[in-house]
Amino acid sequence: MPEKILVGPLLGIESNTLYTVCVLMRQGVGAVTVKIGDVSVDAVVVGSVVSGDLWRAELDTAPGQKGKAVEYSVLVEGETASDSHTRDRWTFYVPGKDEDPRIAYTSCNGFSSRDLMARTEEPYCLWDRLAESHFEQNDENLPFSLLIMGGDQLYADDVWDRVPALEEWSTLNRKKRTKRKATLGMIRQLDRFYDEIYRSRWSHKSMSLMLASVPSVMMWDDHDIFDGWGSYPEEIQSCNVYQAIYESARKHFELFQIRSRQNKSLLDSGASHCAFGFSFRGYYVLGLDNRSQRTRSQIMAADQWAKVIDFLENATESQDLIVMSAVPVVYRDFSLTESAFDVTPWEEELTDDLKDHWRANEHQGERARLIMRLLDSSRRRMKDHSTRTIIL
Repeated sequence: MPEKILVGPLLGIESNTLYTVCVLMRQGVGAVTVKIGDVSVDAVVVGSVVSGDLWRAELDTAPGQKGKAVEYSVLVEGETASDSHTRDRWTFYVPGKDEDPRIAYTSCNGFSSRDLMARTEEPYCLWDRLAESHFEQNDENLPFSLLIMGGDQLYADDVWDRVPALEEWSTLNRKKRTKRKATLGMIRQLDRFYDEIYRSRWSHKSMSLMLASVPSVMMWDDHDIFDGWGSYPEEIQSCNVYQAIYESARKHFELFQIRSRQNKSLLDSGASHCAFGFSFRGYYVLGLDNRSQRTRSQIMAADQWAKVIDFLENATESQDLIVMSAVPVVYRDFSLTESAFDVTPWEEELTDDLKDHWRANEHQGERARLIMRLLDSSRRRMKDHSTRTIIL
């Protein structure tokens, strides 16, 4: 019987020519290959989760003078594998050398609770519309060449309700919570939770089709961990249980969204952050990691800043720059409200959202630094003609 793909294919892009295909398969399957025409590319296991192993294949697809459609399939031990919707063939579009690529942007893919999702008549309607726009092509409407996913690719906020060990931990007073260690049983429950939520949320018919049909890049935000991650007081943020939640969320994020540390676009594959950057068809794409190193006093640590600055200083061609910032750079100023809550006993519960942006009191300096660096980059890129800096 042909093997079923548990998650995927997940089509990614890491340079002007480097595409990747990742699939989650049950543990114990043999060789996995990706077939493109008469060419077969071997995949390798880059990580494991509770339900299986993630396989990754790299495809070098150079652009031609004109755009082209590329069909591919996934073979397991020589037999064609299918997804949960019985699809076993997928196609993606490679734009021509001088073609202006059609780019789509998404964020906030989900709901803060299962109850809210159940009460929504068409919870995936935007994915349906995106798929219609991609596949209903004409001379003026080419397929999407790049899908930028800017944060909250899923909502994991119900981790507090669906992980029994966390429900029990949440009933303790604050002093006991911060001292309690995460047990092996809690860690296993967390891994099962994040594994299941990726498999269930990413299996929708239109969403899974788009992730297999348009090369994507992704950067996480707080809901990929849980609401407000990084903006809580240091005592609770650094406690062992919070860190255990973060480690499980990060493991699954790096596999499913970054497609492993083998990702060639990472600015530093060995760092604690996942910032990335590459050039694609006349655009520089820079993804800032605003969560991995986030605390009340910083959004990005010194090592990430150094890599981001290096990327911007070396981005000297006359190309537009797309900056992915999950935390809004341009936002309303709540500094007075924030200061008021800082002196109340409800500070932990009420101010994570107020502090969760670049204009929070503690992050104003970093915001100014980022804006100045982007202005410097814009001046360097304005050689032959004006260029744009687009902040998503």
